[in-house]
Amino acid sequence: MRPHEALLQFWLEAGNGIDTPHASEAEVAKLEVHFGVRFPEDFRDYLLNAAPRLGESMDKNLTTWWDISRIASEQAINSQPIAIDGDPANPHKYLIFADYMIWCWAWAIACGDTDQRGKIMVLGDSPGIVADNFATFVDFRIEDIDSLGPA
Repeated sequence: MRPHEALLQFWLEAGNGIDTPHASEAEVAKLEVHFGVRFPEDFRDYLLNAAPRLGESMDKNLTTWWDISRIASEQAINSQPIAIDGDPANPHKYLIFADYMIWCWAWAIACGDTDQRGKIMVLGDSPGIVADNFATFVDFRIEDIDSLGPA
């Protein structure tokens, strides 16, 4: 099962009522142009097929999945962006897509063309990589939320 399909099934079975109309290819491409990136394929599939589109959508595990219009770079949110291990020159290419318990911490995906590409970073008191790709993040998210928080 593809990551976005697993997430949709998880939300449906939990009765979260998260509204996920499909984003168009043009909307996703516009977002890529805005940030100057090409999204990793599994994350791009999520945006096209499962990302919430209307406001904030919190699931039963207290994760708010950001709608496509809210996705932002860590640098745009914080005037003093965190140091990004492996890609300190490009914090703007780490895009935040979800947060936990009204921003106790958040998750960002690396979208630059470095060895960090596709990795998921937790942003909070102890930032760091928590998943090698979006698919692994979704698996952990559904099965073991505790593994995705700050160390």
